[in-house]
Formats: sequence, C-alpha cells, structure tokens
Amino acid sequence: MYRPALFITQAIVILVVAALHLSAMEWYLYWYFPWLDLLTHFLGGLWIALASAWLLAYVGQKVSAVRIIALAMFIGVCWEVFEFMAGIPREANFMFDTSLDLIMDFCGGVIGFLIARHMVQSDSNGEATQNNPSEPSRTA
Repeated sequence: MYRPALFITQAIVILVVAALHLSAMEWYLYWYFPWLDLLTHFLGGLWIALASAWLLAYVGQKVSAVRIIALAMFIGVCWEVFEFMAGIPREANFMFDTSLDLIMDFCGGVIGFLIARHMVQSDSNGEATQNNPSEPSRTA
C-alpha cells in the first residue's frame, strides 16, 4: 500500500539534509559550527529510516525496527568509509568524531523508525475503518 504521508515526510527530510549540507559546504559552516556535522548525521539517519520504511510499506512488507535501524547504520558506516576514501580532512580525534557520527546516525534511525511506525499504523487504522462496512460511520 502506498503511504503518501510517509513519502512526503521523507522527501522533505532529504531536501532539508541536502540544503543544509550544500549550504554548509558553500559557506564553510562545518568548520565554524562543528556540531552541524552531528545534526546532518542525525537527519541523514532519520531520512534513511523514513525512506526505507516507506519502501517496505510500498512493497507490502512489515516495517521492522531491526531492518530499518540496521540499514541506517550500514549507510552511516558506508558514508564514513566514503569520507575516508575521498580524503576528507580528518581531525586528530577522528575516532571520536566517527563514533559520534555513527551514534547520531543510530539516533536518527531510531527516531525515524518510531515516526514511520506511527505513520504506517495510523494510516492502516484509518484504512481499516474506511474499508470495514460493519464499523459505524464516524462522520456526523
């Protein structure tokens, strides 16, 4: 079943991530505000969770916490490998920085899963009520 609210939510989140990242790169905001990288990782994990939940709902599969959070973490690790391979400058405490990035990916994934689960359940409950003729109408 297609979940338009979940699709729109994840689309808005990725647009925010893209705008934030492009702005941060253009105006060197990551260097002025080191915490901005953590926010970007959180929002990235949030987006991955919402997008994968939408995809699972779209193909009719159950929205699973393990599956969604594992995917958020996998993509977070892949991003860290990409940064390393691309030669993006590393700070002296890069292990600490990488750990924080992955923690934020995880937190974003958990919050994204919770939001997605709520949206899918709300949508399913409304759908069940609309399609069940034995339920009394709730419109007055």
